[in-house]
Amino acid sequence: MPFDSLSPKSVCVEILEETRDLLSNGWMQNEYEDGYGNFCMVGALQTALALRPALTALAYADQERCYGYISDAIQRRGYFAVDSRQNIMNFNDDACRTHADVLEVMEKAILFAQEG
Repeated sequence: MPFDSLSPKSVCVEILEETRDLLSNGWMQNEYEDGYGNFCMVGALQTALALRPALTALAYADQERCYGYISDAIQRRGYFAVDSRQNIMNFNDDACRTHADVLEVMEKAILFAQEG
C-alpha cells in the first residue's frame, strides 16, 4: 500500500493539515458542512479522511488519535468533555467561538501530532 511506510504520527499530521486547510477556506457552526466549502471541525476532519481513500483504511485507533490531538489542543484552552468528538463539537459550536480560535487550535493539534 502507498502509505505503508508512513507512521501513524505522520499520517495524523497529514490529516490534521488537510483539516486545517479545509477550515481555513470556510468554517461554520452547528452543522458538519453546508455543501459550499464550509465545515465545522468534526466535519472537516471527516472530510479530510474521506479525501484520502488510502488513509481512510486507517485503524480506528489511528483515526481516534487525530481526534485526540484536536481535543488535547482544545483542553489546553479549558474545554473538557468525556469524549474527544464531543469536546471538539462543544468547542466549535460555542457561540463565543471565532474562526481564528478554531485555526489556532488546529495549529496546536498539528504541533502535538508532530511531537507524537
